[in-house]
Amino acid sequence: MKNDVELIKVPVSVGLGTLDISFDLPVPLYRTENDTTPMDTLTFERSASGEWLYKTNRLTLNPYQMSEGDSDERSNEHIHMGLVCFPPVLSFRVVEADEHYWRVVVDESCFETLVIHKNPDYAVVAQRSGLFGDIDLPKDKPYKGYFAYETWEHLLQRAEFVNFQDNYTVYDAPEGKKIFEGTSRESLPYSVTEVLGDWMKVAKGLGREGYFEGIKNAEGWVKWKNETEILVRIVEYTVE
Repeated sequence: MKNDVELIKVPVSVGLGTLDISFDLPVPLYRTENDTTPMDTLTFERSASGEWLYKTNRLTLNPYQMSEGDSDERSNEHIHMGLVCFPPVLSFRVVEADEHYWRVVVDESCFETLVIHKNPDYAVVAQRSGLFGDIDLPKDKPYKGYFAYETWEHLLQRAEFVNFQDNYTVYDAPEGKKIFEGTSRESLPYSVTEVLGDWMKVAKGLGREGYFEGIKNAEGWVKWKNETEILVRIVEYTVE
């Protein structure tokens, strides 16, 4: 649904990374970094069924990732099946980061943006929560919540593995010599050991070396993004 308020649109881009927010306090949303009155406020409420609701007064949110998480009933079903409970997720694409604020995409369909100011009562951490919603907060003071701002470069290197949905080429160096032509059919699981601009250095996935049996020269440098999209599938974690 299109927003009926005037927001700032930016060119479609990969952005800098993602911003996740804890559900502890309302989050004011500003049109610009210099505004003192928010355009809207994001609040969080847990429903009677146990799912999380994300509420705004004027905006329709369509962020990078958004899910309500398991209901209490679904959570119990997963536990009885020997599975895990899936936590809620609210993650915005960051297109501008400053000492005092982030500009985030609130509607991915048209890249409309708003500004979220940093809050001194919230810790800023460099990694989004895992499957169990765990976050290690700094111990320097009692924080009321957190902002988890994670760059794509950090996420690529700490992900469980990455692979490709389309055919890809491995080079011996960025803009170097082609050494391997990969296909999406193989779905080889890589670890990322280094990121340099649009390029990432990949190696056989830790604990997944068997997938590479009989394959030569599959390790090297691969483009992970272009100006508008991420070219690799990032698997943060798996449940086995």
